[in-house]
Amino acid sequence: MFTGVLLMLTAGVARPGTVLVGEELAVLQAMAAIVSHDATRPLELLYWESEFDGAPFVTVSLENPDRDQFCGLTRPEALKVVQALANVSSIPAKFDKETAKAAGLRLGKRKDPRFPYVVLSRPVFGPENRSAWVGVEVNGTSGGVMRLEKTDGEWKKASRCGGWIRSQD
Repeated sequence: MFTGVLLMLTAGVARPGTVLVGEELAVLQAMAAIVSHDATRPLELLYWESEFDGAPFVTVSLENPDRDQFCGLTRPEALKVVQALANVSSIPAKFDKETAKAAGLRLGKRKDPRFPYVVLSRPVFGPENRSAWVGVEVNGTSGGVMRLEKTDGEWKKASRCGGWIRSQD
């Protein structure tokens, strides 16, 4: 399985660029809609570009010794996915108004907690593009990694792992 994950990450990582197309766009639209729907406080904005600033928080969360499965992966595999999310998100993709609108959100250029927002990483795809992992941050105060599975042609939430909450200083 360990070798399979290495191949998955090198063969299935979203390609760098600024334009979202195809499955990458479909995954991010689905993820934005899922997060918007599941939020405890209604979200208003999709941050205008992808990023994964929560990677260190997710990595610490994955060190929980009481758990042995993370988004359908073992701890070492999950850590490789987190690294792949950070790598692919180092070249941000720009979202447009239509992407935000499809999730019931507006596009936002600032991270202002007065206007609840979500920030998404670019996705990392599993074998045959049937699963994808996305880093999620909500309003700068919480986040994690979400796994989506493609079922009947639609991307649906399968699991969440590496959850983190930023303490109020």
